[in-house]
Amino acid sequence: MNTFFDGFAGTGCVAHHFKKFSKKIIANDILFSNYVILKTFLNSTSRNVNTEKLELYIEKFNKAKPIKGYAYKNYGNTYFVEYNAGKIDYIRENIEKYQDYP
Repeated sequence: MNTFFDGFAGTGCVAHHFKKFSKKIIANDILFSNYVILKTFLNSTSRNVNTEKLELYIEKFNKAKPIKGYAYKNYGNTYFVEYNAGKIDYIRENIEKYQDYP
């Protein structure tokens, strides 16, 4: 297969599955956050991502408590369950602090 198109890609699981069968992936979603996820998820390789550092971030953010911010108030129980929306708020408000996290 030369090209795979996923017009409602969400977080990209289907597009990622077909990545191994296709030379080119075209993925689209209405949410900007999903665009960022898709761009990162579908273009990441072990050559351009430090997976050990990424695992430290994931561990830290998974332990964080959700907060009631923008995503919680606007997307809780719509696009995301309230818990996940609160986690998104925590990460969004703290991610810049961890740019140099080991």
